[in-house]
Amino acid sequence: MNYWFPYKDVRKYQEQIMDLIQKSLVEKKHCLIRAPTGLGKTISALSVVLKFAKENGLKVIYLTNRTTGQTQPLKEFQEIQKKFSKENKLLGGRIISKKDLCLLK
Repeated sequence: MNYWFPYKDVRKYQEQIMDLIQKSLVEKKHCLIRAPTGLGKTISALSVVLKFAKENGLKVIYLTNRTTGQTQPLKEFQEIQKKFSKENKLLGGRIISKKDLCLLK
């Protein structure tokens, strides 16, 4: 397995997801993953896509339809960054809506 997976153990379905995403990227085809909550879709996707993008001079934009949906991808990005960013200089950020900027909520 040649992905930026930051955790010790990879579950069977995560590896299958990563292989499918890698194949789709190489073949420049669309890929749709539908799986239950908690299976590891986010880390599986980021592990493959970030490495592929870095190796091919591409950028990644990860979009969510809710502010709450940003928490998990950011956590996973930080884990990948901790383990693989020393030699790869991964940069990431977050953009939120103007209405969610108020700190007094």
